[in-house]
Amino acid sequence: MAAAIAPLGGRVRTGWALWLLLAAAAPAAAQPAPARVIDVAAYRDELRAAEAALVAHALPEAAERGTALATTRVAYAGETVGVDPALAVALRTVRPETAAAALTRVRAVLRALPAEAAGAPRAPDAALLRRAQAAERRPDIPEGGEVAGLAVRPSLPRRFLDALGSAWSAVRDALIRFGQWLRRLWPRRAATAAPAATFSTTVMVVALVALVSALLGWLAVAALRRSRRATAVSATPEAASARDEDPLSREQDEWEAYAGELARAGRLREAIRAWYHAVLVALFRSGLLHHQKGRTNWEYVSRVPPEASWRAGLSDLTRRFDREWYGREKSSPESLGACASAARAILAEVRRGGPA
Repeated sequence: MAAAIAPLGGRVRTGWALWLLLAAAAPAAAQPAPARVIDVAAYRDELRAAEAALVAHALPEAAERGTALATTRVAYAGETVGVDPALAVALRTVRPETAAAALTRVRAVLRALPAEAAGAPRAPDAALLRRAQAAERRPDIPEGGEVAGLAVRPSLPRRFLDALGSAWSAVRDALIRFGQWLRRLWPRRAATAAPAATFSTTVMVVALVALVSALLGWLAVAALRRSRRATAVSATPEAASARDEDPLSREQDEWEAYAGELARAGRLREAIRAWYHAVLVALFRSGLLHHQKGRTNWEYVSRVPPEASWRAGLSDLTRRFDREWYGREKSSPESLGACASAARAILAEVRRGGPA
């Protein structure tokens, strides 16, 4: 029994010793290998060697290059940078079907490397820096807001120019279509046409021209008749309306001309009123009297200063007008002549600027 326990105890001690040895070696194995630091020139050489291996289809050598680059750092511009992990993985796991892609990636990195290693950065040029700062400094804007030396060019609004262009395009298209329509109307003589056909075409053209000429003549005669009728209508004075009751509906010369038209038309009573309104408008425009709606004619007469040379004439004209307009249905030519003479005398005094 004791002999059996002794070997078992020896085996237990041997197992504990082996476990302690592996536990001591595990931290050392877990620590990564120190990274290799190379310069840019050496990095370029490594890539060229990997490129040559890929071109020669030496895939194991290319994989070894990728494994070495995975733990390599490159010294550049005063610092160390790691190799592109994608490049290292592409080389380390290269296979025949991925060799072309790995070769493309290697050549791309080779093209991106600088031609020579970059040196230490140079110290800035103080004078150049001061000149650049002075050039970027904004000048002070003078106060006052006055701008001189700028030529102002007036321009038409863009919308007006666009509308003008559209209108011209429409007119041009209409002219082109009209010209095409005229060309279609003009007869075309065929080279092999028979004499009978040519004669019939000529007859048709002559008939068409005669028809158009007759139509134009009829339109001209109709227009002439309408113009004569319009002239005859304009020579007839317009019918009595509310406008004739307002002195300010016409100017002085218009009332005088209207009085002549009414007299020629036999409307003598209305012509007397037109002469009286002409006198009132002349007095209003010259400032000798002031118009007020609802004021009677005799109220206007009462506001004329006694020293006015035309006061008596205005009083006599007002009396004649009231008698003819309110007291009679028809006026005689003698009454019209007397009122017209009195009105012309007052108008002459007003034009000469007689005392008021």
